[in-house]
Parts: sequence; structure tokens; C-alpha cells
Amino acid sequence: MEFRLKVLLVEDETLVSSLLASTLSSAGFDVAESSNSSEAVKTCKSFDPDVALIDVDLGQGPSGIDVAHRLRMENETIGILFLTNISVGYMRNLVNSFDRGPYGYLPKDSITQLDDLASAVKLASRGIYDDSELEETGEVKLTASQFEVLSLLSKGQSVRQIAKDRNTSTRAVNRVINRACDSLGVEGENSYHRIINALKVFKE
Repeated sequence: MEFRLKVLLVEDETLVSSLLASTLSSAGFDVAESSNSSEAVKTCKSFDPDVALIDVDLGQGPSGIDVAHRLRMENETIGILFLTNISVGYMRNLVNSFDRGPYGYLPKDSITQLDDLASAVKLASRGIYDDSELEETGEVKLTASQFEVLSLLSKGQSVRQIAKDRNTSTRAVNRVINRACDSLGVEGENSYHRIINALKVFKE
């Protein structure tokens, strides 16, 4: 079965949410919609998204920034993209000051192009929020989560065991593994062989 990235869309304006959900679905993503903080947290637990696309201004109640922090507490591997009308410079400084990062952001006036939106979501699913991070640097960088999960795998723990110890889902652990494989630049005939190849590189 084809793997489809899951996107949680948090937007309080019904029309905007419907249009974005339709756009993301047509790009091949599985989409769940929420209009406020409590709905988003509840949906995050049941839907287990790869990426959350969150409007910064959700009207009355907790802001999109509050929602993002709560989602990261529920799922440390989820990619977060803010939708905002705030100036790029201010938003860049704002997200860089947050705990439980990194986070990305998309100016609302820049998401009219389907390819740009889909590309940003796909990169966020890998924990990448800047195209420059894709450039070759000659140095492999793993996040703390990626390093920990690969270390546990190399010691013989199963994905299910790791998920239980980390109090998360097996899907979330597999997401960390896939991102680690991307960072290490390893391929394989299937997911099993890809993990084996990643562990070989990790142990070197």
C-alpha cells in the first residue's frame, strides 16, 4: 500500500480550511481538519499526523502558537508549519525563540502555488524548514531523537519496544527512522533493508 503523509490542518475559518484541505488532498496527502486547540490535540492523538499546518491566529482561545507547543508535547516528531500574515522577519525571530523546535512558517500570500505548499509539507515531515538544509555540507547531522532511536535499534530493540519506552506510537518511531535514513542518505529495496543499511552507516 502506498505511504501517504498525514497532515493535520488547524484553521478556524471554515472556507480557508476547506480550500486548503482540498488542495492538500489533491496533492496526495491524508488530511484531518481542526478549528481550535482542543480539537487539534484530540485529533493529533487519533490521527497521528506527520505534519501540522497551523494558522497562527485562531480567533478566541489559544493561539496557533499555543496549539503547536501542545502538539509537540504530544508528539515530539511532528513537523510544524505555521500559516501567518505576520512579516517574515518577525516570524523568523519568533519561531527561533520557541522551545521544542524547530518550526517552520508559510506566509499566507505565498501558498497559492500547489507545488510550493506540497514541497514545504514534505520537507517539514523530515524536520526540514529551509531549502538550504538540503545542500551537501560534508557532515551528517542527526537530531537527538534520530540518534537515540538508531542507537536503540542497533542494540536490538524493536520499534514496538522503542515506542513503548518513549511513550509514543510505532508510526512516530518509524517517522524518526525514515528521517534518519534521509539524513544518512541511505536507500534500500524496502524499508527493512533501508534500516539495515542505515544501521551499518550509523555504526561506522
